[in-house]
Amino acid sequence: MKTSKTGPRLKKPGGEGLLRASPFLLPSLIGLAIFYLAPMVVSIFISLTDWNGLDRLFADGFMQEHFIGLDNYKAILTSQEFWKVLKNTLTYIVLYLPLMMTVSLAVASLLSQQRRGVGVFRVLYYIPVLTSWVAASLIWKSILAPQYGAMNNILAFFGIEGPGWLLDEKWAMPAIVLVSVWKDMGFFGLILLSGMVGINRTYYEAAEIDGAGAWTRFWKITLPLLTPAIFYVLIVSLINSFQLFPQMPDVYAQTVLIAIIIRTPDSIADGIIGHDMPPVFCQLAQQGQLCSRQRQCFSIGQADNGIVQV
Repeated sequence: MKTSKTGPRLKKPGGEGLLRASPFLLPSLIGLAIFYLAPMVVSIFISLTDWNGLDRLFADGFMQEHFIGLDNYKAILTSQEFWKVLKNTLTYIVLYLPLMMTVSLAVASLLSQQRRGVGVFRVLYYIPVLTSWVAASLIWKSILAPQYGAMNNILAFFGIEGPGWLLDEKWAMPAIVLVSVWKDMGFFGLILLSGMVGINRTYYEAAEIDGAGAWTRFWKITLPLLTPAIFYVLIVSLINSFQLFPQMPDVYAQTVLIAIIIRTPDSIADGIIGHDMPPVFCQLAQQGQLCSRQRQCFSIGQADNGIVQV
């Protein structure tokens, strides 16, 4: 007589299992509701009003007095500043993503080599990630200085006249992208490095026996097996880039604004610094204000394209 041995049947999740799991899920669900869902709902509600930030949100008669429907959205879509900010953000993303990915892959490839002292270089490449934007802005303010900066001195050594970088409306965005890549390459390079280290070495040994070169091994083995890490890096970097949207006003106008602040009396400069300016620009402006006390008169006008003219 045959007897079939079967294991215990798994019960389908139902109300009883959910009830048992509720005490463990409740702290996370409460935090999600309070810190994510509730602010999201309130933000959508506020966007439909002209609330001034002082009146009570849920006072009697609030909706009759402050409700304006979709007028705020219409004002944004018809605002030139919104489209200018969006253009600057998209320009930043188009320049930043390919350069950051290329540099991060190069850094990860170099640091994945099993050579003596590679651990020291891994630490050195990660230092910019730990550096605050305040310190980074001071470093790059000196490097990108038009007259005495290290970048322009290197270009002058090869007979190339360096631009004004942050003070030049054509080179302001590339300069910001350059600083951002320098700041982020250690973090994303470390993620790609962890993916490279996890690749089985037997693939490389087999390819080397077949006569595959370094580029062929990278293109045929490393890159395909590194796809999950690359996808993660692209998604995270894209999200971080779009989060710069509120910090991307008219970059070209701000490059001129910094030049104005550097030579403006303290009483005027104090009112300008920090008003809708990205952190890097704000730090550069503050340093310029502290280091230079030139009192000069400026003629400031508004050009047709919305860029402040000096």
